[in-house]
Amino acid sequence: LPYINIGFLKYFIIAISSFIISLVWNVKNIRVKERCMFSSINYLPVAFSNYIISKLFRIKNYIILTDTSLSNAYSNDNLVRNSPLFKRLLIKPYVYLLKFIESNYDGYVFLSQYMNEQINKKNHPWCLVEGIFNPSNLNFNTVKKEKAIMYAGTINYNLGIDILIDAFKTINDSSIQLWIFGHGDYVDDMKNKIKDDNRIKYMGFKSREEIFEYEKRASLLINTRNPKDEYTKLSFP
Repeated sequence: LPYINIGFLKYFIIAISSFIISLVWNVKNIRVKERCMFSSINYLPVAFSNYIISKLFRIKNYIILTDTSLSNAYSNDNLVRNSPLFKRLLIKPYVYLLKFIESNYDGYVFLSQYMNEQINKKNHPWCLVEGIFNPSNLNFNTVKKEKAIMYAGTINYNLGIDILIDAFKTINDSSIQLWIFGHGDYVDDMKNKIKDDNRIKYMGFKSREEIFEYEKRASLLINTRNPKDEYTKLSFP
């Protein structure tokens, strides 16, 4: 979708370009009675346009949900607090509208059964896909294991990275390392937290292929999401 990367203006441009593209597609295929719209992400500028178009042309609108607005970054209090003023003012209506669109699709592909319980209040058709793995471009040759614990993923305040680091620091064995990969709003504070322990390595953001190679070498892979938190049921790490 064409857009100009200027602050909040880009969201309006994406919404307008998405609306025009969907409108043209529907006009061209107006004689196809069983056409539908099928999205792979609930990104508001596109989702809102699709919702309007689906109502205008009276066609079904479906979605694959890998996570929900409850686990969306805009629900993160620390992110909201550190955002510019115009974003702080718009985040609440943004999330409200996102949740509205999310609950008004005509059908769903969920990655967790709890998503259906949370979102699909109108009991629309849905199916569950409990795992996704694409083996392409990955090297499955075995490698020698290292004494390393590894985390790869989003590095946000609410994902327990600080607890992982504190727990690792209680280990007195100097031969064990902690590898951390990814981006997020906690990166700067995390760098300050780990600078006194040279066993903890922040590797930054790597490609899927590179991550896989490190995963093969690590002895233990960590998922830090707390199973007691509601968003953990509604996302797919």
